[in-house]
Amino acid sequence: MQGKQLAVVIPFYEGHEQIQACIKSVTGSNGWDSSDLVIVVDNSPHRFENINPEQVKVIVTQPGLGFGKANNLGYEYARDHGFELVCILNQDAVLDVNALISLTEALAVNSGYEMVAPFLYRYDFMSIEAFFIQHYLVQNESLVFDMIHSRSKKIYEMEHLSGACLMTKVETLNKTGFFDPVYHMYEEDQDLSRRFRKIGFKLGLVTAAKLGHLHSNTDEELSLYVLKQRSRSAFIYECKDISRGFIHNITIGIRKQLVLMTMLLLDLKIKSLIIVWSSLLRNLFRLHVYFRSYKAERIVIAKCKSK
Repeated sequence: MQGKQLAVVIPFYEGHEQIQACIKSVTGSNGWDSSDLVIVVDNSPHRFENINPEQVKVIVTQPGLGFGKANNLGYEYARDHGFELVCILNQDAVLDVNALISLTEALAVNSGYEMVAPFLYRYDFMSIEAFFIQHYLVQNESLVFDMIHSRSKKIYEMEHLSGACLMTKVETLNKTGFFDPVYHMYEEDQDLSRRFRKIGFKLGLVTAAKLGHLHSNTDEELSLYVLKQRSRSAFIYECKDISRGFIHNITIGIRKQLVLMTMLLLDLKIKSLIIVWSSLLRNLFRLHVYFRSYKAERIVIAKCKSK
C-alpha cells in the first residue's frame, strides 16, 4: 500500500477483551504501511487504553454514541486527513494477514465495484460463521455452487454487505454519505448497501479476504437489548425504501412488527413481546424524523445518478 491510503475505523464499546487482538491483526497485515492508520472511535463508558499511539488515533465521544455515528466520525477524520480508502471493522473481529490487501486490490481492479467485504469466519477461522451463511452467502447462487465445486471466483456481486467489515473509497462516500445517523444500531449496513445499489454501484464479496468474527449475544439481558435495537431499526429500514411511497413503507413496517409480535405471543415470550411493542410505539412517534431521512435519501441517490 503506497502513500496515505488506508484508514481502518474501529468503533469501540466495552470490548476490552478483544480490541487489542483486533488492532494487532490490522497493523500486522501484509501491505500495512506506516502512513496507514487505525482510528478507534471510543464511545465506551470504560475508556480504551491506547498502547500504540504511533499507529492508532483515538477519537473520544460520548458513551453509547452508536455504531453508525461512531463510524461516521472515523470516516470524517480519514476524509479530512487525506486518506483514500476507509475500512470499518468490528472490535470483536480479527483480520487474516491478507484480508486488507485483498480488499484493496479488489476495489482497484474490479470496475463498478465501490464497496467490498471479506468472508466471515468464526473467530478461530475453523469454519464459516453461521450468521454469514444464513444472511449473506445465500444472496448469490453461483457463489454457493462454485464453492461446492471448488472453483470460486475472486469476487461475487452481492445485494448487501456485512458491517462487521467493509471497505470503500473516501471519494465515493463524499458523494453518497456514509451511515444514516437515524439508526442507533443494526440495519445501517443494509441501508448503506441499498443506497449504493440504487445509485448503480456494485457490492463485492472478496473470496481471498477472511475475517474471524466473535459475534455472540448469549446473555438474556443483552439479547433483549439487541431485540429492541433490531426491531426499531428494521422499522426504520422499511420506512426509508425510496422505491415505495412513505405511507406504504409505514404500513409494511407495522405489518412486519405485528407478525413478529404474534410469533412472540405464540411462543409465550412476554418480555420480548413488550420490548417489540414499545419499540413500535416509539417509532410511530418518530415518523417525522424518518420522513426527513426518506426525503434526504431520495435527494442523494438522485444527485449521484445524475452525475
